Amino acid sequence: MLSIDDGSLREPRPTPKEGGEGAARKVGWACAAVGELGALPSSNTRNDEAESEGATDAPGRWEQAGPVVLSTARQEPPPSPSDAPNQETPYEKNDERGDRDTIATTLVRFAQARVQLFHDLSKDAFARDVATGEVRRIDGRAFQEWLRASYFSATGRSAPMHAMAEAIATLTGLARYVGHRREVHVRCARKNGAYWLDVGEPRSARAVRIDESGWHLVEGPPCMFVRFESMHPLPLPVRGGTIDAVWRLVNVPVSARLLVLAWLVDCLRPDTPFPVVELIGEQGSAKSTTQSMLRRLLDPNAADLRAAPRTVEDLFVAAGSQWVVSLENVSHLPVAMQDAMCILATGGGLAKRRLYTDADETVITVKRPIILNGISANVTQQDLLDRCISIELPNIAERRDIGALQADMEATIPRILGALLDPDGACAGAHSEGQVGAG
Repeated sequence: MLSIDDGSLREPRPTPKEGGEGAARKVGWACAAVGELGALPSSNTRNDEAESEGATDAPGRWEQAGPVVLSTARQEPPPSPSDAPNQETPYEKNDERGDRDTIATTLVRFAQARVQLFHDLSKDAFARDVATGEVRRIDGRAFQEWLRASYFSATGRSAPMHAMAEAIATLTGLARYVGHRREVHVRCARKNGAYWLDVGEPRSARAVRIDESGWHLVEGPPCMFVRFESMHPLPLPVRGGTIDAVWRLVNVPVSARLLVLAWLVDCLRPDTPFPVVELIGEQGSAKSTTQSMLRRLLDPNAADLRAAPRTVEDLFVAAGSQWVVSLENVSHLPVAMQDAMCILATGGGLAKRRLYTDADETVITVKRPIILNGISANVTQQDLLDRCISIELPNIAERRDIGALQADMEATIPRILGALLDPDGACAGAHSEGQVGAG
């Protein structure tokens, strides 16, 4: 039997009558006793109790543990944390090599097979969809949502947030240091001896080519047009219209129609400085309606009219994501804001620190047409006055229902746009308005 003395465990030599089976049983008791030693009373007390009860051949609680079965089979080590399933570090099987790649690596390869990576002059990273021709900023929400949706459609699984962030960072680096440098445009561009107008259709890169022979719809333009979420598609232009139809929709005096037409045509020419249009009029002179209709001819947006930005930085950020900068109900323009508008109209940039923890800069370089309205004149600085076309709108003699006016706009804008894009039509309209204005 087992004897415990001074905290040590000893096993007496088995008697002959116990044989091998009795010895094995004693070993089992000893092993069980080691596990329960901490819960036992002191060793001296246990010895005294066993001797007083004469329980030499009755092991009592020690025998209940039973014999220990010793196995010679090889014991596999417990799985390491890296081998255990872990949602934080998911893996994908690679059929060719048989090893495992992270989901982030799989996302990068998935994207590389479907997009063309490149960067612009400011080293911002972009991806051009090979199937549709659409261009998206890699750090923008549109590209990330496209990647998530495409990956789920192809694999039936959703990509984790951390894997998506790692993949976006990798794709950005590939676009900046492996991809080619390409010029990126918003809505309008000049390339290969022609002007281009992005239609903005979803799942399509269709654009309008404008040259001396007229305009033509092109499915795969050579320009890289990036589209932001607030941009709306243009209606497809239709031939056979006239510029005169636009004057039924806006409250522009006859004497200023030639100037407005020249501004509309000049908005299609990104290689030249843009004039700034300021609409001035009393309450009820349809300033906002006129400005909204003019903008929707060339650059429809989720917010055709926007409040004046509070800072110069806000102005440049807003200009970077739209073509026509359209400011509504302006009551005051600080000097710094007017100076910034001069830069926007002629072309320039704003540089700011990227993060407060480093020395990197973010540069926004833009050149945009500008139109604004207010009750009184807000352009007062000489530099901006030299670039400004101020138009005073007359009071409305006969008012129209806004719903009927918008329906008329939707029905006639394709033909108006077709006439505006046609050099002959635009020149004919200018000639007509010049004669009327002169008379």
